[in-house]
Amino acid sequence: MSPYAFNEILEFTPAQETRYFTAYNVCRQLLRQFGVFPEPKNAEHEAQVLSLDDLETGYPKMKLSHMIDIAGVFLHEVSAAPDSRRCSTTFSRSICLPFAKG
Repeated sequence: MSPYAFNEILEFTPAQETRYFTAYNVCRQLLRQFGVFPEPKNAEHEAQVLSLDDLETGYPKMKLSHMIDIAGVFLHEVSAAPDSRRCSTTFSRSICLPFAKG
């Protein structure tokens, strides 16, 4: 689903919109960095990324659980609460490892 459509459906406030798109962009970067999408050396995936239109579709292979985990990491960082991060996916556990020691 397009992040812009998601934003419209949930009627985010400007502050929520800013936080949502920050998490969305971080998630896109991490999916790329971890080789989830585009997969390394996959020309078809690279072409898909170049032609991606965020107004029409969401980022391929991005899941709601990824966004929730990213938000959890953000919450952990700003609140310094040791139990605030909840990483549920293998992808997301990779993100949480640097924060595991609090």
